[in-house]
Amino acid sequence: MFSSLHAVWGTLVPSDDAYTIQPDTSGQGINGSSDMIISFWIPSALIAGNNTTVSLAFRYTALSHRLYHKSHGHDLDIFKAQIKNRDHVLVLPSRPMQTPFKQELPLLALPPPPSSDATCECTSYWRGDRWYIKEIIIRLNVTDAAEKASLMGGAKVAMQLVGPCRLRLSIADYVHIVNIPFPVKESDVKVRIARKSSYIEMVTTPYQPWYGGGYPQSLFPILLDPPRPWNVHHIPLEKLPLIELSKDMVEYIVPHMALQHSDRERKIMFDPKYVPRDHLHALKVGVNILVHDYIGFESRGPPFEVFALRPIGSGVQMILLIGGIRSDSAGGTIILDTAVVPITAKNKATVLPLLDPIGESGVLIMSIDIRHGEMGAWKQYLAACIERARTWIHKPGCEYKAAGRAPISLEDGGDSLCTCGNGIGFEGPEWIPPEAPKWQQLLPHATRAGISPIFSVPYLEVVGGEVFKDNGYGRPPPTTSPLNGCWACAKSGVPLSACGRCQRARYCSSECQREHWKDHKWGCQQK
Repeated sequence: MFSSLHAVWGTLVPSDDAYTIQPDTSGQGINGSSDMIISFWIPSALIAGNNTTVSLAFRYTALSHRLYHKSHGHDLDIFKAQIKNRDHVLVLPSRPMQTPFKQELPLLALPPPPSSDATCECTSYWRGDRWYIKEIIIRLNVTDAAEKASLMGGAKVAMQLVGPCRLRLSIADYVHIVNIPFPVKESDVKVRIARKSSYIEMVTTPYQPWYGGGYPQSLFPILLDPPRPWNVHHIPLEKLPLIELSKDMVEYIVPHMALQHSDRERKIMFDPKYVPRDHLHALKVGVNILVHDYIGFESRGPPFEVFALRPIGSGVQMILLIGGIRSDSAGGTIILDTAVVPITAKNKATVLPLLDPIGESGVLIMSIDIRHGEMGAWKQYLAACIERARTWIHKPGCEYKAAGRAPISLEDGGDSLCTCGNGIGFEGPEWIPPEAPKWQQLLPHATRAGISPIFSVPYLEVVGGEVFKDNGYGRPPPTTSPLNGCWACAKSGVPLSACGRCQRARYCSSECQREHWKDHKWGCQQK
């Protein structure tokens, strides 16, 4: 699948040794008479033979399949032709442009050779209507004579997981780094040693989504030197188009967000008193809250732009300022363009007073209550969302480098993010909203991030299956409460009184407190 496409309305004009594009300037697009010319780079080995087919299709997701499979077939093809069809397909040595100049494809350096002679074999099984990974077998053949003698002589063999998809295998003083295709859990890896035959096998299964707590190291690992995310794709945040929210767009976003959750997670969510079984599920619910509150969906009130992550029984850990929703076409999803302000023991005396002018200007700061211990997962995810979108270079004195890990700490009040990107990338008009000009006081303490929905993968869990078809979008995410406003009428910029029992809920008047008690009493707990 190739998603880096160059598309233009126009006519392809042949010349001596190449083609040029004569663009259609009428602006009629699909209603005009010009062709749509789509070009992309492809390895020549993939187009050998006359039976090769080229197709333009919708990106395959559970939602797009549900919307378009009846009209466009199982593969969601918009247009399809065989490669030998010269009327519709041309194979060229360079991309056609609007000028005679050719666009050459830069050659990438070859990847380094593997650090071991290990081979990997995956077995699978069929259940229901899909394949699942059953077992991963990694075999390391010991070929070095001295190492082989050491193994036959009874040398100690040790295995350690050094990344979600990377194992360190030690035979005495000999070390091998072995890459595997799926994340695994260290306790699930069984080591078989064949000393006489001079090989070692490691047998395991893929990491399962119902394991509590995520991967052994992190839900969203960040590799250092240089820092970069391991399992979220990079995005050119500034180049992604801002989405103008309309009724039609909201009707697309809501089911898109619902498909974050696998059928297993959705079954849990139908219980009104459900508790997420793992931090990843709770994190997905939190991202859903951000999106629903930002777009102002249905009964959630007006669109909100400022959010506080606050663990129950603790203070605010993060402030999130959302500058807009952007379209991530390559990822087939949406991105919340976000300024992340960590609240730590070191900076809270400086940062927290800056929230007061925001409330005085009439802007509510909505509190997302962290109820299930997932604050550490939030810190891991936000660190990855920053790295995926960063355009700046980490400084020599970067806190990640000094700590040897990213994020730095998952503890309450601890520093989790480095400060290398503070205040960078906030020059656009979306960061100076007219209704909240006081935002700019917080931006020097903020780092820009691209937050996106977190989708389950179909080779581990069923997504968009019978539970989704039978029960629709499910329950909406939990509601938020104003951090700086009345919990009943949402009025801000006025003196507020705290609930005498829990000391969390705040009201502008006794009338508002009485009116809100029927909703608040279920969550009100003695402090």
